[in-house]
Amino acid sequence: MMSVPKIIHYCWFGGGPISEQAERSLESWRRFAPDYEIRRWDESNFDIDECSFAKGAHSAGKWAFVSDYARFKVLYEHGGIYMDVGSELVKGIDGLIKEYAPLVGIERGSFTASTGLIAACGAHEVLFEEILKKYESIEFENTDAFCAAHTVNDMLTSTLIEHGYKRNGEFQTVYGWTFLPPEFFDPAYGFGGYAITENTYSVHKGSGSWCPPPLKTKRRIVHRIAPYVGSRPAQIIGRIVGEISYNGVKGGFSNLLGVTASVLGRGKARTLIPPQVYEPSLVKKAEPVHQDTVRIALVLPYFGSLPSYFRYWLESAGKNKDIDFLIFSDCDFSEYDVPNNVIINYCCLGDVKSRISDILDFRAALHKPYKLCDFRPLYGLIFSSELNDYDYWGHCDSDVIWGNLRKFIEPGLSGGYDRLLSNGHLCIYKNVSHINRFILTPPSGEHVTYKDVYRLSGSMGYDESKLLADNLAAVGGRQWDRDCFADVDFRTKQFVCRYKGDLHETVAFFRWKDGSLFGYCSNGESLYKKEYAYLHLQKRKMEISNIPLDQCVITPTEFADEKLFDEELIPTLLAPDQKWQSYWRRQELWLKIKNNLMGYALLKAKKRLLNRGAK
Repeated sequence: MMSVPKIIHYCWFGGGPISEQAERSLESWRRFAPDYEIRRWDESNFDIDECSFAKGAHSAGKWAFVSDYARFKVLYEHGGIYMDVGSELVKGIDGLIKEYAPLVGIERGSFTASTGLIAACGAHEVLFEEILKKYESIEFENTDAFCAAHTVNDMLTSTLIEHGYKRNGEFQTVYGWTFLPPEFFDPAYGFGGYAITENTYSVHKGSGSWCPPPLKTKRRIVHRIAPYVGSRPAQIIGRIVGEISYNGVKGGFSNLLGVTASVLGRGKARTLIPPQVYEPSLVKKAEPVHQDTVRIALVLPYFGSLPSYFRYWLESAGKNKDIDFLIFSDCDFSEYDVPNNVIINYCCLGDVKSRISDILDFRAALHKPYKLCDFRPLYGLIFSSELNDYDYWGHCDSDVIWGNLRKFIEPGLSGGYDRLLSNGHLCIYKNVSHINRFILTPPSGEHVTYKDVYRLSGSMGYDESKLLADNLAAVGGRQWDRDCFADVDFRTKQFVCRYKGDLHETVAFFRWKDGSLFGYCSNGESLYKKEYAYLHLQKRKMEISNIPLDQCVITPTEFADEKLFDEELIPTLLAPDQKWQSYWRRQELWLKIKNNLMGYALLKAKKRLLNRGAK
């Protein structure tokens, strides 16, 4: 049991009068924690100049960001309890502190660790020392993108994820700290007000001063009307009013169209990443592993649930020791054995959005993770700080089993080509300025440009578009291509690899040995062995076995144990499945109708709206 000093700290920078909400919170602290000292921190007793982040935030009038740093500093030096002045106690906290400290509350919706709800600890906590070092290593930028990507919850949660924290909203103990579910300090707010239970100790009425203006308006409206109409209707109404009041009718409805399309198309991905929750950028910088050869880094931003066979992705990537794989993600990788050449950068979609906004001179419509595919040609600029030390960079997918990749792309590298391959699942670019910017200078006369693509929220397949070849040629770039991979068609039950034109081959199964990938292909009479650079499984559902990859036989439906694999099943693996094919024919027909009639009409309408608003 930790001894926590009986001090409740709060911050009030800027010199303005205490708000009514703050007064209500302070009164609740006096009522339910009468034997605690309430200590205010402001310009009179806190040295803002000792941290350039805090100093920059103070100069910009961003008082919330000053308090973000200050809370960690005062808790590290003095210990005690910190709460934002939006947190109102509803009962005493002594027993809770004695049982669970050091503790932090979990925010509802985002499931981030929130010191604004409550943080209680003794002095000189190692966790807060780490956080302070982060703040002291960055400069404050007074932009919406920076502020959205560097909230106090993000700074804390990204560090905790490194130590095993899971963003699931559940009770957990990590790094010696206890994290209590939202029910304790951030109960649901809807019909009738707050859903207070026997486990609730406080309610949070934050002002969201760090939010962009439309979301500030939304928060105010939600707080006023949710008890009467419910939480979800209030959020919808608040978002509509916020967008229109800040961006005008035309701009507001344009943004709402993008948000609506994102929500309608999100499906199961709705749980991947809460909207408007941002993680800070790079946590660990990649170090190139081979300085004596052409240095390559493959970039994979991924937000959501990883494929069931992702550990095999990692295992096969680890064998490509002369290539680095840079993952930017909010996923929990603690259960995986991550190879040394796979570098995890904990971040989220909001952080990538802020990077993109620093590059483009217009507002891009990036509302859901899958839209990132269209931004792949820009990765050389988006992740430039992480790619500085590499000669080539590329983008790749997570549904891949890697073979000996460099063996297959070596001719393109030795020939000095500027772009190797041309697929979304793998494409590699020379890391030089004019190639990294090649889509920003489209050839004259082109009707569709990157601006058209990035202003539309739907995924356009831009990363594999033939337009990129014209863009590349316009800047004098050279393209190298080769059918060296197994891109299996998910519309057929058996493994059918399709290539450009009408070429295809049927593969009974794959084997991965010592970093090389082999397919056992059919010529109609017998099987022959063929090596591939990698296997792209696309949308295929696969069962997995709890065995290493080199002990698996990769069939069209599973990673099977080689000891249990029966070669008599091979004819079955090669035989077409009529029900499967009939199902996908129906799916393709529906997709054509949907894309041609509904999707196409929506995109045309949105484009007309954008064109009318263009100057």
